[in-house]
Parts: sequence; C-alpha cells; structure tokens
Amino acid sequence: MAPIVDGLEEKYAASVKFVRLEFDDPTQNKQARQLGVFGHPACVLVRADGTVAARFIGEVARAKLDAAIVALIGP
Repeated sequence: MAPIVDGLEEKYAASVKFVRLEFDDPTQNKQARQLGVFGHPACVLVRADGTVAARFIGEVARAKLDAAIVALIGP
C-alpha cells in the first residue's frame, strides 16, 4: 500500500499529517490496536480531535482513499 499512500502524502502534504506505524515495534503496535487496527495493510484517517473518521483494512484503491481524505478535509 506504500505506493498509494506515498502519492497521496505528496498530494496532501500541506493539510494532512501522515504517520506510519510498524507492527514489529511494540510501542507502535499498541497505538495501532488503539486505532482498531489488528492486521496489515491498514489505513486509518483520524480527525484533529483524535476520533477515527475512516478505517480501511486490507488493500484499498487510491481513488477510494483519496475520496475519503477529501471528505475529511474538504475540497
């Protein structure tokens, strides 16, 4: 999923903070589980207040993820 996220990371760099978590790191694994992620690949969109706006488990199409980001931050 990295190529999809990398492209979107560049596109939305000015308005979205992208954070990558590694399941092999115990401290990051705990953070992923708190976001409701129990496997990978996964992507979670989190609002500024910390609430989950969208959660994608498994591969997700770039267009679908892009649309979810636009829905979250506006056009």
